[in-house]
Amino acid sequence: MSAYSGNLVTYGVEHEVSDWRCHVCFGEGAVYLFPTDSIKQVVDNRDFSIGEAGQPGVEGITGVGLLVPCAEIPDLCRVPIPQWMQAKTPVTRQSCDWNGGTSGTGNLFIQTAECNPLGLW
Repeated sequence: MSAYSGNLVTYGVEHEVSDWRCHVCFGEGAVYLFPTDSIKQVVDNRDFSIGEAGQPGVEGITGVGLLVPCAEIPDLCRVPIPQWMQAKTPVTRQSCDWNGGTSGTGNLFIQTAECNPLGLW
């Protein structure tokens, strides 16, 4: 197991230049899509609980973010992950929100700081 001892870099939705965000919630078997501008407005106008994230094989925190209830994200679209794709973890560049989603934690993890100790992106 790798140990991470560095500082997190402030980076998240507030720095996004995309039109859409995609959160892959393998624990629920769904992908959530929503307009980036929508979530920016939500997080700018409300206070949310803060959560911490980690990566398999890394000791310590590798991300910090806001726990935003799915019901509070405008224009949220849930797309089931096909069974054949759930058999393995595909390589993605989207946010992996393993336990997020409506039948998971009920929230999506909207990242505000991160690190990349394994160099996976």
